[in-house]
Amino acid sequence: DVLKGELECAVVEEADGSLWLDHPLLRIGHYNPRCNAQYNKQLAEKRKALRSARKGRDWAAIVWLHERPYRARCLFSIARRIVSRKEIGQLLLDAWIDSENIWQNEMVWLKLFAMAGGGKPVAAEEDRAALAGLPSRLKIFRGFSLGGRELGLSWTLDGEKADYFARRGIEGLPRIAAGICLKSSILGYTNARKEMEVIVRPDLVEILRIIEL
Repeated sequence: DVLKGELECAVVEEADGSLWLDHPLLRIGHYNPRCNAQYNKQLAEKRKALRSARKGRDWAAIVWLHERPYRARCLFSIARRIVSRKEIGQLLLDAWIDSENIWQNEMVWLKLFAMAGGGKPVAAEEDRAALAGLPSRLKIFRGFSLGGRELGLSWTLDGEKADYFARRGIEGLPRIAAGICLKSSILGYTNARKEMEVIVRPDLVEILRIIEL
């Protein structure tokens, strides 16, 4: 069997030489041509589910039927059709928490938080009390290991969590960016993963120092 339709152009080569199938609805690591029939079937089933979700205006299903790297753009494409700002905010936080490639779609995430927040930080109901109790100036941290990654959207109020993320990288030198920002400038807050995560535009963070670990 051969790949059909859009899947024909979805085979990409990674830096290590391995082949991936990279489509908004289907991402497969270590692509195997012998499984083409299975891939075609999987995509057809997802397209059928997507049509049903669109017909039923099931916004969450539409987002989650897309693969991780494509969920932010998917949500942005449907956000203006969602009447409830609260629903947009919850979908946004769910997609954000599950994402592993924030840096690839930073501008899209920024637009989504601005759209969902309407000038206020986006937060789940269970995090609003903690958000309200934050001081006007926040001391925040960001763990990283590659050069230039100190400037990102995701920060934490917990220095130990930043340490964990800095050491988690498999490349580069583990470091922590320590900075301050105004509470009024943050776009969102979530403690869903017990990380006390603050989402803020990097140009609104004053980095005080870089700590090498």
